[in-house]
Amino acid sequence: MAEEEKIEQEVVDEKPKEEKKQSGWSKFWHKVGKSISDASREAELEAVYRKEANVLDIYMGGAFNTLTKYGKMIDETHAEFYGLLGEEDKIPYSSILAVNPKEKGDSKLFYITEVKHEEKDTVTLKLKEKVDDKEVENEYIRPLTILTLDPNLTEVKVIKVKDRYFLKKEEK
Repeated sequence: MAEEEKIEQEVVDEKPKEEKKQSGWSKFWHKVGKSISDASREAELEAVYRKEANVLDIYMGGAFNTLTKYGKMIDETHAEFYGLLGEEDKIPYSSILAVNPKEKGDSKLFYITEVKHEEKDTVTLKLKEKVDDKEVENEYIRPLTILTLDPNLTEVKVIKVKDRYFLKKEEK
């Protein structure tokens, strides 16, 4: 009887070892495949959001210091855009937001007075996917960044001299 218990124990110990067999290459390719699948899904989700969004250009000063995002106006003093900002994408106070309409026309311009993201600042997106040869609609929750805006812009006429700007005097 002791031999029977020993045999059963050996069989039980061997099964998990057989299931865990994976070479380094198969693990690597599994991770690569998952990464590609995840990146593809994220691109599809952003495309779903972009269908209803406008192009938002954020001018932060300087010739090449512009950030382009896709987003929507919430009201006259707030806008949202898809995703979060990275450390390198800080938006300075008093940057200018240009909300570009989908049809040709003038952009709406605003000062940006605050940039934030809270846990509640999210969007739910639906995506049709194939699961086990069946098409299902899955919902995904993604973060939004919220901009606080000031619509009272002050336009000035200037003359640029190298890297300096001077107010243009009006003729009397």
